[in-house]
Amino acid sequence: REASRPWHLCCVKHTHVPLRPENNTRRCLSMSKLFCQEYDGTIAPLLQLTDKLRHMLRNETTISLPTIAVLGQQSSGKSSVLEAISDIPLPRSDGMCTRVPLELQMKCEPKEHFQISAPDLADYREPRDIPEGDIADKINEITDKLTTDQDISHKPIHLRVTGPTRPNLTLVDLPGLFSVVKKGQPPDIVERLATMLREQCSRETTIILCVFSGDNDFETNLSFKLAQEADKNGTRTLGVVTKIDKALHAGTKDMVAKILQDDPYNIRLKMGLIPVRLRTQQELDKGLSQANAREAEKQLFQEHLNELPDSFRGVPALVAKLLLIQRDHLTKTFPTLRHDIGTKLAEYENTRNKLAARTTEHESHQLAMRLFQQLHGYHGDILRGNHAKLGELQLSEKDEKMIHLVPRFDEHANELLEDLRDRTPVIFSLEMAEIVRKAIKETTGSGPPNYPSTEVLRTLMGKILDDYKTVMLANLHTVTEHVTEAIDKLYAQALHDYNTPRFQAYITEATQELLEAQSEKIANSISEIIAVHKTTPHTKNPQYTKIVGDIDALANPDRQARDKLEFQLYRVHGIPEKEPFTEMHQTLQDQMDSMPAINLQRKSLLALVTLLQVNLHDWYYHEVQHHFLEFLATDWLPHMSTAKTASQLHAYLCEHEDEKRKREHLDGRIKDLREAKAEIQRVCRF
Repeated sequence: REASRPWHLCCVKHTHVPLRPENNTRRCLSMSKLFCQEYDGTIAPLLQLTDKLRHMLRNETTISLPTIAVLGQQSSGKSSVLEAISDIPLPRSDGMCTRVPLELQMKCEPKEHFQISAPDLADYREPRDIPEGDIADKINEITDKLTTDQDISHKPIHLRVTGPTRPNLTLVDLPGLFSVVKKGQPPDIVERLATMLREQCSRETTIILCVFSGDNDFETNLSFKLAQEADKNGTRTLGVVTKIDKALHAGTKDMVAKILQDDPYNIRLKMGLIPVRLRTQQELDKGLSQANAREAEKQLFQEHLNELPDSFRGVPALVAKLLLIQRDHLTKTFPTLRHDIGTKLAEYENTRNKLAARTTEHESHQLAMRLFQQLHGYHGDILRGNHAKLGELQLSEKDEKMIHLVPRFDEHANELLEDLRDRTPVIFSLEMAEIVRKAIKETTGSGPPNYPSTEVLRTLMGKILDDYKTVMLANLHTVTEHVTEAIDKLYAQALHDYNTPRFQAYITEATQELLEAQSEKIANSISEIIAVHKTTPHTKNPQYTKIVGDIDALANPDRQARDKLEFQLYRVHGIPEKEPFTEMHQTLQDQMDSMPAINLQRKSLLALVTLLQVNLHDWYYHEVQHHFLEFLATDWLPHMSTAKTASQLHAYLCEHEDEKRKREHLDGRIKDLREAKAEIQRVCRF
C-alpha cells in the first residue's frame, strides 16, 4: 500500500493515489484507526519536520512552508468544520469571529494535551499549557491583544492539540471574508483582508480548503472567487460544502451533480468538493457530541444523498482526503523548499562575508582600500559603458538608467544645443534689423575686406553670449545634480551589504565635494570661453564662408535652387528652423540695395552664432566628460586613498553596537537556515 511505504521514499518518488470509493470505503469507516495507524508512519515525520521548520524559519518571510489554509466567508461554517475535524471547542460569533490566522496543529498521540502560543506576544512567545475548556476563551484573549475589537491582523496564533483520535494534520484558519464595512470597523478593512488572504492563498505551497455554505450559490461565493483568483487552474483547492441539510431543498439530483462537478455550471475544483453536515446552534445548546453529530451526518447521507460515493460523504471523507492531500503536498514541496533555503542561505552568507568585525585600524584600512578599489572599478565601468558589470548591482530600472552617465551626458549636451538655439534671437526679423541698425550707428570700426565690422559684431554678440553663458551654467547645474545623485545611488547599492553606514556617508559626501570642485572648474572654463568669444567675435573656420555664401544665394529667384539651399541651411549647416526661410529670401531680394550694411552684419551674425552653438556643444560635452567621468576613473582613487589616515578611516569603519547587532542577527538567521537545510537532508534523505 502507498501509505505504508517508507515515507522518505515517497519524498523521492511518489505516485498519486486517487481517493476512489473502492479504495477508501474502509478508510472512512474508522477515523481513529485511520488517524493513528495507517497514516501515522507517513504523516507524523513530515508534520514534525514542518513544525520544526516553521519555528526555525519564523523570520524568513520569503520562504513559504507547505500549508493548508481554510478560506471562507463569515458564517460559512469554517470554525464548525475545524471543530468537527479536531473535536475541540473554538470561538463562535455571529460577526467577525476569526480576526487573526489560527494555526491548528493536530497530533495523534495517546495523551490529550493542549498548548497555545503567539510569536508576536512576549507573554505567549513560548507555548503554554491550557485546559481544553479554556481554548476558546484563550484564543479570544490573545486575539484582543494582537488587534483591536473590530480589526484584523496577520499575526498568527498557534494551537497545538494531541489525542488518540486526532489526525496528524495542520490547518490554518484564516479570517472570514465579508464585503460590507460595519460600524466601528476601519474603512479599509475589506481591502486589507482581501490582500492578506490573497497573499496567503497565492503561494504555490498553500493548499486552499475553501468552505462554502450549501444554501448559497457556489459560483457567486466570495471565498470561491478569491480561491479562483489565487488558484486559476483549481489544482490547489479542495471545496467543502457546509449546511448540506439546508441545501437539499434545491433537489437531491442537483446537489449530487454539483458535488460530483457534473452540472453545466461546473466550478472545476480538481481536488474535489465534499459536503458535510455539522452541528447546528440548537444541537450545540443541547450538548450534542461530535460522535453523535457524525451519526446524524451518516444518516443524512443514507436517506438523501445515497447516490454519493463514500469518498464524498461527510467529515470522515474530508479528513481522509485532507490526509492524502497533505501527504502528497508535503512530499512534493520539500525538494523545492530545500532549494529555496539553500538559495537564501547563500545570499545571507555572501552578505555575512562582507560584515567581518573590524576591531583594529589595520583591518579598517584594509577594508577601506578594498572598497575604494571596488568603487573605482565601477567608475571605470560607467566611463566604458560596461552595462553587464553595472547590472550586477541589481539597481532598479530607473536607477540603472541614471548611472549610465555617458548616454545621459549626450542627452544633456543635446538639450544644451536646443536651449542655445532657443535663446538666440531671430536674426532675420524686423526687430533684429532695428537692433543692427542702432549698433552700426553707434559703433565705428574696421574689419577685413568683405567682412563686417568687428566692433558691430562684438556689440551684437555680447548680449547673445551672455544668454549662452546663463544657459550653459544652468545645464551644468543639472548635470552636476545628475552625477551626484547617480554616484549616491551607486555607492548606496555597492556598499549596502557591508554594514558601514558611517563610511558610506563619508565617501559619498567626500565624492560629492570633489564633483562640486570639478563643476566649479567647468563653470570657470565656461566664463573664460564666453569672454574669448566676446573679445574675438570672428572666425577663420571655412564653414563660415560657406554659410554666408549660401545665405547670399537666397536672393536667387529660382525656386529649385532655393529648395536646395533650404536643405543646406537647415539640415547641413544647422541654422535654427525658427529663422523664417521665405522671409530671409524676401529680405535679401527686396532689401539688398536699401540696407546692404544691415544685411551684411545679419548674414555674418547668423553664420557666427550657428557655428558657435555647435562648437560650444562639442566643447561642453568633452568638458563634462573629462572633469566628471575621467576624473572619477583616474584621479578619484589616488585622492581618496590618501585623504584620510588609518585612524580616521577606522573611526568610520569600526563596528558600532547597532552594526554588531545587525551582524549577530544575520548570524542567527544563517544558523537557522543551516539547521533547517540539514534537518530536511537528514529526514528526507534527498
